Amino acid sequence: MKKIYFLLFTLITTLSFGQSVVITGYVDSPCPSQFGRTVEIYIDGTVDLTGWSLVRQSNGGGFTSSTMDISALGTLTDTFAYITNNEAALNTEFGINTNFIVNSNINDNGDDAFQLVNNVMIIIDRFGEDHVDGTGTAWEHVDSYYYRKDGVSANGGVFLATDFTYGGNNLLDGKGLCNSSTALSADVPFGTYSPIASSSPTILVSGPLTGMNYITGTGPSPEKSFTVSGSNLTEDISINAPANFEISNTSGGTFSISLSLRQTAGSVASTTIYVRLMAGMPIAEHTGTIDLTSNGANGKSVSVTGKVFPAATNALVITGVFDANITGALTGSSPRGVELMALENIPDLSIFGVESANNGASAIGQEFTFPAVAAAKGDFFFIVGTGQETDFTNYFGAAFTANYASNAMFINGNDAIVLYENTFIIDAYGEVGIDGTGTAWDYLDGWGYRIASTGPSATFNVADWQVGNAGELEQATNSASSTPYPIKLYTNVLGISKQQLKDGFALYPNPVRGGIVSIQSKSNSVKNISIFDVVGKQVYQKTTSASQINISQLKTGIYFVKVVQDGKIATRK
Repeated sequence: MKKIYFLLFTLITTLSFGQSVVITGYVDSPCPSQFGRTVEIYIDGTVDLTGWSLVRQSNGGGFTSSTMDISALGTLTDTFAYITNNEAALNTEFGINTNFIVNSNINDNGDDAFQLVNNVMIIIDRFGEDHVDGTGTAWEHVDSYYYRKDGVSANGGVFLATDFTYGGNNLLDGKGLCNSSTALSADVPFGTYSPIASSSPTILVSGPLTGMNYITGTGPSPEKSFTVSGSNLTEDISINAPANFEISNTSGGTFSISLSLRQTAGSVASTTIYVRLMAGMPIAEHTGTIDLTSNGANGKSVSVTGKVFPAATNALVITGVFDANITGALTGSSPRGVELMALENIPDLSIFGVESANNGASAIGQEFTFPAVAAAKGDFFFIVGTGQETDFTNYFGAAFTANYASNAMFINGNDAIVLYENTFIIDAYGEVGIDGTGTAWDYLDGWGYRIASTGPSATFNVADWQVGNAGELEQATNSASSTPYPIKLYTNVLGISKQQLKDGFALYPNPVRGGIVSIQSKSNSVKNISIFDVVGKQVYQKTTSASQINISQLKTGIYFVKVVQDGKIATRK
């Protein structure tokens, strides 16, 4: 009988050995409302997850709250599973639509930890240190991701930051199909973990990189970044940039076309590489691939894209914002949105877009892009919250129709609105990065409207706006308000005559808006610019290589402009 018991014990331990569940990764999604924040786990062998839980530690407060039951995942074998805060985002960004559960407690903002606990309350695995806020630690992952190295097994609660690779803080800002044309799966390696460690030389990279843009004459572009790491290496990692791009391993440091990462004992720790489009590039889209190589390892590449745009036309301006309340209640306000006007003919509106910076958030990129249609000087446009088109007409009257609808327009009176041209901010209502509650520009259940002949301006000035009283639009219709929203009443009369200058010069826009005049030519050399009034008195003079000048100090009127560059002279009214 003793022999039978011994054999039974051996059988049980054999079945248990090799069966495990590990936390393999997490993505701190950059999507609106942080939809798509997700924990990935891997089930090695066959495991019944009934009674198991995933526990989040928030801001170093310990694993005492936010316990998530993952029993619904059932019994799984040699596969990945996901706990996410948004099913649609997980499917859109990663194509994952099986083996997942949704839980709103997946809300780690880059400094939180997770641990897996089995059905008898034993800690199986952990990411992050108990009672430690991740801010400033080796495992911080704000607006980024972390991912377990192959062959690293469950740690039983003894966490080592070196068991994971990291995308680098803010790597995912502006990325994802929710913000761009590239899914988060291009950067986040979900579904790639292997429980068996590889002995082959390996290079790991994130990417691709886009948005390295600038306006002609203002380069180089802002920096973008990717991460690289290596294991089982026999040589250093060589990194070579394509034509027109340059790289550095230090933000704001010295940039070059190549660099090398030294391996130590076969490893290169996760390293952030900064990339930018060189200054002086022609107006065009520039693309290429950064190549990473090391002897014996499969080479990796990171695609890069940047654009050089012509000087801004400033041909569109924000003329008003409104937070109306057709129901007369303080919740569910509708319609809400923004009014804009074309200040000159626009061949293609799609170079413009808008963003709402909610509750004091920073501007990270346009959320709504206009379609590729033409607009005429003087045209007004209204963008309202999705589904609020009928409310807009009912509130403002049958003569007014919303042109477009976007989730970006679910704004409140404390939110800033940003207008982009070719991805660069040209106008704003409200101070980006500041919650408008209680400020001079607060428009809760009210409105803000631009004063005639001001704007556009990338720097918000409340003096350029009339702001209605709070609660002014808590009426059944706009006309019922004691001070109605002044819909479509904006005008702009300040102007220097628009001229296409001879000898390859162009001067615009007409009328001048926000005091900024663009002077473009085929050369980047220094220009001598003089402006005269109608009686011949010089009222402005500047020598510059910049493509724009500020003449906001000039009074309304007609002026003559003289431009001298490379021996060529252009004088026009």
